[in-house]
Amino acid sequence: MANLGYAIINEPVISGIEMARDNPWLTAVAEEYKVGRKTILVSEIYWQTREKPGAYNRLAYSFGFKQKLTPNFRIHGAIGGSLRQHDAGGPQLRLFLGFKYELAVSPRVAH
Repeated sequence: MANLGYAIINEPVISGIEMARDNPWLTAVAEEYKVGRKTILVSEIYWQTREKPGAYNRLAYSFGFKQKLTPNFRIHGAIGGSLRQHDAGGPQLRLFLGFKYELAVSPRVAH
């Protein structure tokens, strides 16, 4: 899988001072590998340009899983960190745990 994104960020006002922000680009390459009927392993490498002027761009990775618990309910998690020297641009460590529930919507059939 490959992703490309662009975010538009407002410039927040903190204590009456407008803080400059850059609109970041994000690109990612990921893969999924099915290891069981209900289990998928995932890995990702991503690059994001900075949000704050003068900050570092981010180059990072993550490894994780997706586990189907019921036909509509899944749990997924990942761990990763920066690929840059001294974690420049971060994150030093990134942990993620999430849940996904899919609603089944049946189309109404006219008689």
